[in-house]
Amino acid sequence: MTTAEDIEQQIAALVLSGDVDTLRELRDRLQARRTRRNAHRVTRYMYDPVGWARDCIRWEEDEGLTAYQQDIVGALPRERRVAVRGPHGLGKTGLASITVLWFASTREAAGIDWKVIMTASAWRHLSVYLLPEIHKWAKRIRWEVLGRPPYSERTELLALMLKLAHGAASAVASNKAELIRQL
Repeated sequence: MTTAEDIEQQIAALVLSGDVDTLRELRDRLQARRTRRNAHRVTRYMYDPVGWARDCIRWEEDEGLTAYQQDIVGALPRERRVAVRGPHGLGKTGLASITVLWFASTREAAGIDWKVIMTASAWRHLSVYLLPEIHKWAKRIRWEVLGRPPYSERTELLALMLKLAHGAASAVASNKAELIRQL
């Protein structure tokens, strides 16, 4: 097994020799190794969105998912689809945001191809409410628990989508229901 000291010596020798291709290969191997090691931490939450929200979100004092939010998100691994209806201010958008981040982070850590299609009847519901809320909650993720750096706003957590190595969460709006169902 290669130790950290061995790797540091290899890197120093490669830097001195100017061997950029081998440095990139070594970087990729280290990244794959780190991903495998960290995957165990996150994949335990694959079917536990309530646990993910509890452990992976930085909550303020007296904050957290409410009991009804736990019921809603906790049903997702069993039911795959859950409909939620309620008044303004209930926390539906926040819960949807946390759900997208849970699904993306756990599937990404496991190396599973994934897709999330975020739909709404009006584009403004996505662009003005849901996507900014995803950005807000992504800033509250406890990245040390996930074992990865925060999403890059330049390449991953984009204005209108979350794009990672194994999948993407994309926004789709249409006033024609049959177009959304085809996705």
